This record gives sequence, C-alpha cells and structure tokens, in this order.
Amino acid sequence: MMKTGRILLLCILAAALVSTVVCNNGDGPDECCFSYHQHKIKKDLIQSYILTDERCAKPGVIVVTVKSRHICVDPNLSWVKGIMNHLDDELLKYTGISRSSLSTAPELSAASAPLDSLASSLEEHQVMMKTGRILLLCILAAALVSMVVCQNGRSPDECCFSYYPWRINKDLIQSYILTDERCAKPGVIVVTAKSLNICVDPNLSWVKGIMKHLDDELLNILILISVNTSPPLSQKTFTADKHQFIMKTGRILLLCILAAALVSTVVCQNGRSPDECCFSYYPWRINKDLIQSYILTDERCAKPGVIFVTAKSRHICVDPNLSWVEGIIKRLDKKDLSN
Repeated sequence: MMKTGRILLLCILAAALVSTVVCNNGDGPDECCFSYHQHKIKKDLIQSYILTDERCAKPGVIVVTVKSRHICVDPNLSWVKGIMNHLDDELLKYTGISRSSLSTAPELSAASAPLDSLASSLEEHQVMMKTGRILLLCILAAALVSMVVCQNGRSPDECCFSYYPWRINKDLIQSYILTDERCAKPGVIVVTAKSLNICVDPNLSWVKGIMKHLDDELLNILILISVNTSPPLSQKTFTADKHQFIMKTGRILLLCILAAALVSTVVCQNGRSPDECCFSYYPWRINKDLIQSYILTDERCAKPGVIFVTAKSRHICVDPNLSWVEGIIKRLDKKDLSN
C-alpha cells in the first residue's frame, strides 16, 4: 500500500509538471519580429532591448526607445551587437559588477577547516528535506496556477447572442448547458434529442421548469443506481465497510486530481487566440497626418494586416502590401527615432 501511494503521488506530481509546461507552451510568444528595421539607430535613443522568444519563426532583437517604442532589428548586425554590449556594460556599471568578475570563478581556500562528518551529514539531510518540501509546494502551486491561467486565458466556448422566441416541448429536450458567466448576456442552451442546440432565455418560467425537470430526472437515476448497487450493511461488517469507504474515497480524490491535471493540459493546448486580427481592409487611402501609430497583426491571424491608430484612437485595418501603407509605416518609424 505504501509503495502504491508513493507511485500515485509521483504520477500526480508528473501530471502537474506536464500541465505547467504545456500551459507555458500553449500560448504563443508574446512578441516576435517578422521584419527588421532597415536603418541604423543611435545608441543614445535606446534605453533597453528584448531578445525574442526561441519559438518565433525568425530570430530578432527588440530595441526599446526612450519613448517606449519597440523596434525589431537583426541580431546578426554588428551595430546591433554593439548596442547590446553597450547596454549590458551600462547595467553592470550600475550594479557595480565588472565583466572580469563574471568570467572568473572564485577559488576555494584549501586551508578551510572541514566540518565534523556527523554534523555535516545531519545538516545536509535537513537541507535536502527542506528543499524537497519546497519543491513539492512549488510544483503543486505551479499546477494550480496553470489551471487558473489557462481557464481564464480561453474565451467562452459557447455564448447566446439571441434567444429562441417560442416555447419548446420539454419532451423534446434531453439536456441543457448553462453558458459561461464571461458571455455578454446570460443564456441556457437546450439540447434536443437530435443534438440540436437552441439558445433560450434563462429568466423565462418555462425554461426554469425544463431545467428543474431534467435535474429531477438525473437525481432519480442516481438514486436508483445507488440503491441497486449498495447492499445493506450489517453491524458486524460496518467497521470494515467504513475502512473500505475511506480507501475508495482516497482513490477517487487521487483520480480527481489527476483528471484536473489532464484537463488543464488539454485546455492549455488550445492556447490563446490573437488579440486583434484584420478580416477586411479599409478600401481608401488615408491621409498620413491623421495616423498617430500602427500595430502589426499577429502571425496566427488568417490574413496579414496593419492596424493604423488615428489621433482619435480609432483602429483601421489596412493592407500591408500597399505602397502608401509602407510609406506611412516608414514615416512613423523615422518620426519616432528623430524625436
């Protein structure tokens, strides 16, 4: 029993670790470079840089200007490497660390007195025990966070945007689904015998009646199953049955934890959809003086696009392949660098 318990515990921890890793990989990279800035940038205009994620399609360095503008540059260019070295040196000066101290490891003194072997063993054992407990807590916390983050990261699977206007016969309904609380309006999706999903208003009395009817039917089925599968307990076997019940409860709990870890893994694999995509392009040319900034759409979008942001914060999708769009983008880049 002890060995089985340990194996189950290891399985739970492994599932939790996998769910955490998958959750991290489920979302795409936060920022990637799809094209490089073509002109050299003065190092005085750059305050920091970001290395793009290794999962991006092409390598890149995002330099951040003093006005917090992000600009993609080629990491293989010598002037880019120079800016990165310059920023690293500035950081080391600020922290009071020299490059030579990073490259050379301190030598251990050969004359250091050895500790007593017994005291050393006890101390090492205590450190290992504490480290093991901290590691277990970290893994469990990571699993819990991954479940919460992944559930919140996804948009609702199904929402009701309009309600079916007529009453439905309850004999035609075999089940119902409550829509997610994150939907814009509340709703109940009733599922017919032919698997047709119909949105209805949860505040209507006949909808509440159907839901209560289905709940009562499910409860009656569960009662019948429990009565038919549970033999009467005698006084003599009560203690043994109670022990078995506790054992079964523990196994069910372990299975529930494993199932939760598995569900979090599946949920995370679905990932998060792009924040903004272009499904159609604005058909006319826009005056460049009206454009304040621009956003490149995510590569996971169905079609490429550039979102122009006007002075009134209006977002307009345009075709990135048009020459006037490329001209406005270059103008905004030069304007940001010159300021």
